[in-house]
Amino acid sequence: MRFLYSSALLFLLLIIGSSCGPVAEKTKKLVEFSGKTMGSGYSISYHDSLNRNFQPQIDSLLEVFDKEISTYREDSRLSAFNSSDSGIFISNKAPQHLLRNFKISGLYYGQTAGWFNPAVMPLVNYWGFGKGEKKGVENPDSAIIDSLRTLSDYTTVSITESAEGAWIKKSNPKTQIVFNAIAPGDGADEIGRFLEMKGIKHYMIEVGGEIRCRGKQSKEYGWIIGINTPKEEASVNDMQVIVELNDLSLATSGNYRNIIQVKGKKYAHTINPFSGYPEKNNLLSASVFTKDCAAADAIATACMAMGFEKAWSLVESLPDVEAYFIYADNKGNMQVKYTEPVGKWIKQ
Repeated sequence: MRFLYSSALLFLLLIIGSSCGPVAEKTKKLVEFSGKTMGSGYSISYHDSLNRNFQPQIDSLLEVFDKEISTYREDSRLSAFNSSDSGIFISNKAPQHLLRNFKISGLYYGQTAGWFNPAVMPLVNYWGFGKGEKKGVENPDSAIIDSLRTLSDYTTVSITESAEGAWIKKSNPKTQIVFNAIAPGDGADEIGRFLEMKGIKHYMIEVGGEIRCRGKQSKEYGWIIGINTPKEEASVNDMQVIVELNDLSLATSGNYRNIIQVKGKKYAHTINPFSGYPEKNNLLSASVFTKDCAAADAIATACMAMGFEKAWSLVESLPDVEAYFIYADNKGNMQVKYTEPVGKWIKQ
């Protein structure tokens, strides 16, 4: 699956067993592996005294996940929904990844008052961030944009469940959904649930830049994660801040990497669902901390669409949600603001 991620890159700093950090618990071995998924990649680290390697099972899990929710695969169940006139039925015996993403999206569509909106696929395609080669719009047509904006209505989607399964229906046959702003986080959550079923209590999972952590990286530390500096010229190893995560997930969204340039004008990939245009505001990077990664993924995307002031109000209104925002002040200078608990997690 190829996803156009709304997340900035996150960087894992593995200090276990290094000369500059604490020594890992001797009773538990660190298992590490990485691979490709969703048009990007994943990396996983966990402690297991049995030294089990679950990569084959996780790769199989991600392949099923991909076939459920990819917009780049014509054989995916989401593609079937998008091409249908009225919706699709998902049996209780079938994989539930797509149904779960619809349900989670409905929750955060409501909690963000529509700023998180997976029904913007027609607009994403129009601005050149969809399938195929990225091609920007040389002369944006406001009439076309307005017509596509009216299609980007997630309230046209409904779910009806029964003992046999669930109908995911749409009242507008032209409604199309893209889960690029929640699927990486949900994928990380699914892998986490798999590892927990296997008795793994200390792990770090990164999927497409979104991270889920449980337990500790070592006896002394939680998992040490870096958040990128939000500049186009910054390297992937250029860190704005380092944080320590204990039983938390982290998603970062930014508009400084996935950009299309047309005739000297730059368009960022975050689409404002209310204006229909690529959003450009003073929020440079939004890092959101929650228990589950799908929630952090969705909220971070909504924050980038809102801008700093509205995003800060949103985060303050939501329970069990913390944030680290990097924004530009009135003079164009980079500033930082974060919720109080985050200050305790910052390592440098």
